[in-house]
Amino acid sequence: MQCESDEDFVKVVRLLPQTEASLLNWAINLMADVIQFEHVNKMNSRNLALVFAPNMSQVSLFLLPTLKCTSYTLIKHVFD
Repeated sequence: MQCESDEDFVKVVRLLPQTEASLLNWAINLMADVIQFEHVNKMNSRNLALVFAPNMSQVSLFLLPTLKCTSYTLIKHVFD
């Protein structure tokens, strides 16, 4: 299951309550900071998605099945 477009991704984020949306925004900004140093830390978008997705999936179980997205796809989509 994957988000097929930016619009699918936006739909998922808009369904989140404000607290969860703010936390997702913080996490994405953190991941963006980590990716800036990929040449040093070897953390590209795929590696970050593999690390973060399992930990974020419990939050996404409520929302993502209806939009056919996985947290791995969401994270990878943001950084690719």
